[in-house]
Amino acid sequence: MDGLLLQDLITIRGAASAHVVQLARDWLDIGESEDVVFYTHVREVIGSAKLTLETSSVADGSSFLPLVPTFSLAVGLRTDVVLASMAKVPPMRFVRWNLTGDGSPWDATLRIWVAAHG
Repeated sequence: MDGLLLQDLITIRGAASAHVVQLARDWLDIGESEDVVFYTHVREVIGSAKLTLETSSVADGSSFLPLVPTFSLAVGLRTDVVLASMAKVPPMRFVRWNLTGDGSPWDATLRIWVAAHG
């Protein structure tokens, strides 16, 4: 099992319906890993924002699919387990995050770790 950093501690601010996607240079290559566990640590959230964890077999922004269903951010640690044998969309080579505002200006500080098992 490999412990990988998808996103180091970052603060992101957005307008009411702002859509912020992780930069391509920061997408995580999990290789041939079949099972992944995401540890999303939210230090602070103001307003309302939703996070989607996405995956793709190629490094093309238009090919990403939701790997973990979209969820509202809340302060604390959230754990999401994705097993290839049970997932609607199995983990593919690349993973990234995608944040969307939910009706009002928002601000979020978070870090995301991934445990990947091949």
